[in-house]
Amino acid sequence: MYAFLLALGVVFLAELGDKSQLLAMTLAARRPALQVLAGVSLAALLLQGLSAGLGAALASAVPMRTVTVVAALSFLLAAVLTLRRSDDVGPLTPARAGSTVLLSFAALFVAELGDKTMLASAALAAHESPLWTWLGGTAGFVLADALAIGVGMTLFRRLPVRAVRLGTAGLFAALGLVLLAGLL
Repeated sequence: MYAFLLALGVVFLAELGDKSQLLAMTLAARRPALQVLAGVSLAALLLQGLSAGLGAALASAVPMRTVTVVAALSFLLAAVLTLRRSDDVGPLTPARAGSTVLLSFAALFVAELGDKTMLASAALAAHESPLWTWLGGTAGFVLADALAIGVGMTLFRRLPVRAVRLGTAGLFAALGLVLLAGLL
């Protein structure tokens, strides 16, 4: 259960102000919100599952010290990626063909493939239960994007995105440094 809560918190914070929230808001502005959320949820399940599986495979195939270094560096890389501006997702043109669920799934999957949340989940799964990391990461991802869909653009009018981004980067950096400190 610890892995679930840790992954939920880390992924939720990482997604705040991220491009997936902006993409989900954009899609929900022109399409049914529940269908967008369904597509987001499917993408999160797959992405977080891939991440947790990769982390678990890495942990069983590589010495734990190496896994810890890679995990720490992944968190530090996630901190750097978080500091980069990710709010450059422009408006999407409304698609006439295909379902909203499929469109939302595909857009989120491609946008998030290799993103910092995948790195974080893989690093967590290398140290914690991959199953609980997968479930917690998926829950954190879906909750963050559901918040974006539900609250809409007012979220970014009230919360300074820069402050959220800096706080999340600080969290990732701290996790990376704690892992490295444990090696000493």
